[in-house]
Amino acid sequence: FARRSPHEGGAYCTLILSAGFEKSARNDTSTRFEAGKQAGPDTIEHFMGGGAEGRAAMANWLKGGFEMDRKGDWRLKPQIADTLQRDVQAIMAQTGWERSIGRAAQDQNVFNITTQGEIAGTTISTGGGTRKGRSGSGSGRVGGSLAVSSQESGTTNEAASSQLSIVNYDVRQAIANAEQAASKAGQPADAFTNRLTSEILGPHGLRNRYLGDADSARGTTDLNAPVTSFEQSSLLYSGRFSTDLANGPTDGDGSFKKRD
Repeated sequence: FARRSPHEGGAYCTLILSAGFEKSARNDTSTRFEAGKQAGPDTIEHFMGGGAEGRAAMANWLKGGFEMDRKGDWRLKPQIADTLQRDVQAIMAQTGWERSIGRAAQDQNVFNITTQGEIAGTTISTGGGTRKGRSGSGSGRVGGSLAVSSQESGTTNEAASSQLSIVNYDVRQAIANAEQAASKAGQPADAFTNRLTSEILGPHGLRNRYLGDADSARGTTDLNAPVTSFEQSSLLYSGRFSTDLANGPTDGDGSFKKRD
């Protein structure tokens, strides 16, 4: 706008004001969700635990993430399946329970070669007689020995091992069950979301089952070894043996470390 200056007759003083803003064009998964984008474990957990609105948001995120196979069934695109596998497994890891199966095979060959030979010979000659009225006797001995010995020993060892993560397997099975529920559905994204939510966060889902297993496995009480298991429980509970002194002569002083 322009305004006439009171000190300068007909002159004008012009003041120009401008304002502008910029908006980031990057894809922010907290505000925009698209199938195939890496939403992250927190977002997936928010979706599945957010009630009807959360499931609707997840179904919207999954739109475009399905493809139809030759049998006419819906299935997740490999990229979406791998993304969900990683994110849901990260959610399950928060339960603090990890299980795996380990297998090992070992092959050992031992060979030993021993060669030994010996040759020995002994000749003894003894004779006696008279010649022209003379008497005489004689003896002789010839001996020889040859021995050859050789020994060779060797060992070869070969080992192979494999390991299967039970958590990974259970999560992939839950995703497969959700895919099966969505394969014939008219709205595959909605059917998949509802089934996966039930499989993971439902009353009998993986999360509650893992948490229950973790609680049951917290203690170490064993009737077959009561003393040892009692000490193990003491270590888990307090970090020390039951017979440790509370204020031993070599313990530290914690009076200035504690706060009331």
